[in-house]
Amino acid sequence: MFFFNDDAEDKTEKLKETIAIKNLGFDPLSISISCKDFSETYSENYSLMANKHTANFLFIDQCGISQVTKPIFSSIIKLKQTDLLFFISSSYLTTRFPHLSAMTKYLDIGKEKEYFTSHRDSHRAVWDHFKKLIPSNMIYYVAPFSLQKGPNIYGLIFGSGNRLGYEKFLKVCWEVDEFNGEANFNIDDDFVPQNGQLSIFNDIGKSKRLRDFEDELKDRILDGSLKSNRDITKFAFRRRFLPTKHAKPVVVELQEQGKIKKGRIGYSSQSNYKEIEILQS
Repeated sequence: MFFFNDDAEDKTEKLKETIAIKNLGFDPLSISISCKDFSETYSENYSLMANKHTANFLFIDQCGISQVTKPIFSSIIKLKQTDLLFFISSSYLTTRFPHLSAMTKYLDIGKEKEYFTSHRDSHRAVWDHFKKLIPSNMIYYVAPFSLQKGPNIYGLIFGSGNRLGYEKFLKVCWEVDEFNGEANFNIDDDFVPQNGQLSIFNDIGKSKRLRDFEDELKDRILDGSLKSNRDITKFAFRRRFLPTKHAKPVVVELQEQGKIKKGRIGYSSQSNYKEIEILQS
């Protein structure tokens, strides 16, 4: 299911042309066009989206993001088999329309915010806004990714209650950005080794975000907050890191240092999870 917020008819025709399938003897796609207000259309279709046999993909552009109020977002994250993708240009948030009442009311954007003048941080701010709307007792994942094209920066914010779908999104992010997993450019101006450049510091080639994650992960394992590989997997995902790629090396290091007992480490969604055994000092 798609929700478009402007030029619905033009976009629908392009969609039909793109996915047209010939010689099947039936119409493989039924598209309903509506020019109603977003909230009205959303309410009318909610029961269909909530059907257990329905899979939903909600694409919401920058013209419609202000419509995703707290009640709307709260109802979206309760839907099963539903992925959510926001698309937002940073200039829309920081220079073009930051004073619109819709933006200030729903996204808490104001002059006092540091990201008000920073294109590269604006999508993180929107991601943080929606992340705070997720109840603490609910498992729902959101992650941002920024794309730079010329002088412009465009942001994607992906949301899903399905860990496998979220993991696939993270994998793509880390394939595009092996250093930080957040953008197709050096979003934090970290030192990035070039052409095999070496350093006397082992972690100089890591982003600050990754170093902070590793340090926090070590502390949480050793203080007993994370007691199993399942705990570590959840911890990594919530911080937008991949368990096998980023968490496992930390666990192996602690094992080699004799700080936790050695054992099989399993991280995939289908694995059995072994309890972490911490050695007493």
